[in-house]
Amino acid sequence: MSFKESWLLRIGVVMTLVLVATVGIFAPTSASAAQSSIPTVDASQLSQISMPVSKLHTMAQMLNLTKATQAQTLANAQVKEPPMFNGSFTFNGQVFPYTMVGSDPALGSKTSHVKTILIPVSTHFPDQNVTLFNKGDADTMIDSPIFSQKHDVVGDKTQFTDALQRNQFHNFVSTVSPNYHVLLNQPNVRHTLKLNLPFNTSNEVADMVIQVRNTNIQIGVVDINFFTPWIENQVLAMHLPTDTLPVFQFHDIVLNIGSIDPKNLQCCVLGFHDTFTPATRTNEVHTFIYESIVTPGVFKGVADVSVMSHEAAEWVNDPFGNNPTPNWLNAGGGCQNNLETGDFLEGMPGASFTVDGFTFQDETNLYWFARTAKPTPATAGNYDFLGTLMAPSTAC
Repeated sequence: MSFKESWLLRIGVVMTLVLVATVGIFAPTSASAAQSSIPTVDASQLSQISMPVSKLHTMAQMLNLTKATQAQTLANAQVKEPPMFNGSFTFNGQVFPYTMVGSDPALGSKTSHVKTILIPVSTHFPDQNVTLFNKGDADTMIDSPIFSQKHDVVGDKTQFTDALQRNQFHNFVSTVSPNYHVLLNQPNVRHTLKLNLPFNTSNEVADMVIQVRNTNIQIGVVDINFFTPWIENQVLAMHLPTDTLPVFQFHDIVLNIGSIDPKNLQCCVLGFHDTFTPATRTNEVHTFIYESIVTPGVFKGVADVSVMSHEAAEWVNDPFGNNPTPNWLNAGGGCQNNLETGDFLEGMPGASFTVDGFTFQDETNLYWFARTAKPTPATAGNYDFLGTLMAPSTAC
């Protein structure tokens, strides 16, 4: 079930919320092992780190994506995208361009609306005869500040991503653009999509269900090499428009990087936002979000909509996944050079916060990447949404 590049011209860049574990377990290795026992792991064996994009995609794929988005201008009437604007910042004499969702906050008050599609997914693991799904997850997402404007989010009664952008561009919001907003429309909720995973084979174990020790929580693990093209295929099969933001919502489903080795399980990706162009329609650029609502108690600081908050913030600030930045050191010790607002803070103490019972993740802002001297143009001169970071990004 490995991904075949001939299946689809991939120019996508997957931005991830990655949790990695090394776990020694036993798993079924053939179709005859259907309904096999579920291996047990300790929650302490799961630790959160940042996964650099360079480890997920080749430089050629990233270059192809840049060429595609440059060739298809945002004003192209034939292929529509969500509302976006272009900007740039300069560091050490080098100009770093970016594309963000919304309108240019320097040009006055304007409310931008993003059409969204919410697609709940039920996932069935045939080897263990387990189906993971929670029909209440869609309502949780809709009631939360991801879509609701009824909650006070860090001093701004609006949606999370809107509050984030108004905070980031405070210099304009407080002067020329007081009514600046970037809003996600109430989602078009589709019928539940069913993902029936294939049986594992004697040559490859690509999916399994694991039990978290001393809990009643079961987590489904799927090989990312199978999962990513499956979602892209659904985007095309469902004829989802390029000017919408599709959100594929899973429950307790995490992804494994590469083929699953039951003796050395390397997981777990809880969410990403991706960009791709179909091989037969090279003038189209599709974006989407995969997110999993994970039962609390498995991963520190992760509950209900926290994964979606990470991915939605990154999608708004880097919708095509190719906004360059100076090289910066991520929390896991790796090096990144993209405007991914959630990666540095994921899993850090104090990065998780709640709004009326909903869990969110703090995000870095544009000026953290640009290494702008304090006070920055953001609210209170900060480098992040909550104002906890005292220094900008560190070079690597």
